[in-house]
Amino acid sequence: MSTSSTDKEGYPFNRDAFASTRLNLQHQLFICSTGYHLHSKVAVPQNALVADIGCGTGIWSLEVAKQLPVGSKLEAYDLSLAQTPPTQWWPSNVTFSQMDIFADIPQHLQGRYDVVNIRLFMCVVQSGDPMPLLRNLMKLLKPGGYLQWQEYDPSTDKVVCADPNTSAPKLDILRAAIRGPAGNQAHILKDHWVPNLHTRFSEAGGALMAHEKVWTPNEYVTIKQDVTFLAVREWIANMRVKEPGSEGATKLEKMVADVEEECWKLQRGTFADSEIVTWVVRKN
Repeated sequence: MSTSSTDKEGYPFNRDAFASTRLNLQHQLFICSTGYHLHSKVAVPQNALVADIGCGTGIWSLEVAKQLPVGSKLEAYDLSLAQTPPTQWWPSNVTFSQMDIFADIPQHLQGRYDVVNIRLFMCVVQSGDPMPLLRNLMKLLKPGGYLQWQEYDPSTDKVVCADPNTSAPKLDILRAAIRGPAGNQAHILKDHWVPNLHTRFSEAGGALMAHEKVWTPNEYVTIKQDVTFLAVREWIANMRVKEPGSEGATKLEKMVADVEEECWKLQRGTFADSEIVTWVVRKN
């Protein structure tokens, strides 16, 4: 399989305690916003084998493992296990292993799983082509198995204000800077693939069973604000690691500070939101 090196090496965030805090909070936001860990269209059989791809801290795996039928196992994978618990603290039905999901799938893992879960790979698929990743995900599934994939849809990004008569000029400036030529186009994806992914599953041997979109519920807006500020600061820190003395990082940091000050002056009444998209796909 031919895969862009930018997809393999393009993770724009860190793997420290700060990053883990952000991931765990983002997980909570996804569960609160969608109302589930696994969509109701995902049929989980007895003695199921479930894979979690790009598991991060492992929080989704650890919580779902408690919900699975008796005899089921959850096998979680990531390129790095730096954020996962030590072996001694794994539940009896959960394992964590390293895997490069963009590399060839080992023979013993092909057709192994009843369910495969993946989310938040938009910033990793920097080539703009999700098909190599999708084909590998489908290879992991048994015939009739289910893929659950969740992403933010950047094409729906908008500024939301609690008071419709209020504006957020600092937030508008930050969004323009990130999306502009000087911004990290690899992270934002110049060619948004998320809005059209639902039309591509058949190319990889899958049938779309569910395609749902949700905005952040009002009661969880402050969590979304926190996740956003944490993510951008983490991104800035990573920019400085890759390019010490980066002027772009310094400018972006000032913009973020201005946006946070603006948000608090408006009693946390403004934020940038995007739809969370969930696809459930059944392997033919």
